[in-house]
Amino acid sequence: IDTRLIAPRDIIGKTLLQIADEDKTLLVLDCDLGRSTRLSSFEQKFPSRFIQLGSQEQNALSVATGLSIAGYHPVLVSFTMFSIGLPWTQIRMAAYAHVPFTIIGTHPGFDIGPDGGTHQMLEDLALARVIPWLDVHTPSDIHETSSAMRTLIGNDKLNYIRIGRQPVPVYYPAGVKFTPGRADFWMDKGCDVVLIADGSMIFNAYEAARMLAEKGMGISVVNIRSIKPLDEDLILQLSKESKLIVTIENHSIYGGLGGAVAELVSTVGCRLLRIGSQDKFGESASTDELRVKHGLDSNSIYLNILKFSFCYKK
Repeated sequence: IDTRLIAPRDIIGKTLLQIADEDKTLLVLDCDLGRSTRLSSFEQKFPSRFIQLGSQEQNALSVATGLSIAGYHPVLVSFTMFSIGLPWTQIRMAAYAHVPFTIIGTHPGFDIGPDGGTHQMLEDLALARVIPWLDVHTPSDIHETSSAMRTLIGNDKLNYIRIGRQPVPVYYPAGVKFTPGRADFWMDKGCDVVLIADGSMIFNAYEAARMLAEKGMGISVVNIRSIKPLDEDLILQLSKESKLIVTIENHSIYGGLGGAVAELVSTVGCRLLRIGSQDKFGESASTDELRVKHGLDSNSIYLNILKFSFCYKK
């Protein structure tokens, strides 16, 4: 792991520039948040391919739908609250019509910190994954994020990519392959407890797992990558082999990663602990303070699992 802390959103503009050099049909749609979503470099180099729509996210989704039908590859980039929450009906209609394009949501969950509960979108995964024909992806670091964008932009599906604002270590090498629906192991040291995490929660899950391993537990950590399609084969295999599955997400425990895993493992009767926001709205504080309060820092995850787990041995 490269211990430098870099926010995954910082790779958005650079990756779009690379794709645009290869794909002349790529168009980027912004809703007055380009500085925060790191689109400035794209706007400067490709002003004719950068469409500024102002604070009109619902209209922006309709524009993206029309551009796709016309043969372009539009990418709408905004905060998760405005890319999924506000224009949900327009997204549903695009999916209903099987119109392919890409939606990028940044500043998810508690990442947006002091902006408070009005902007802390803890429901976007639930809203997105329930729409038929819309795929939902949650890459972790800058390299996995860049690979996800290069893989998904311009393909034949409607895709939502959830990209973190909070700086995280660089987990993967440049050029890492991003395969939708295919998870991978961050730690593979037994199945007493299996931690399944996504996005910015991967590193916190890994740190908690290291502490649990010191207690003598057999621990595995899985980076899920995509909520939809879900790596069902791997999760079912692990649920049969493990004593406890733990999902960890920067999202409500309802409808997101925890909900998706719960729906799946209920068929085999696996014991499951969901760690995330407990059916509450956010509030104004730093991201680190919010993670501590809502049990999403490494130490809180560690203590929560110890308290819940029947396989802890003194």
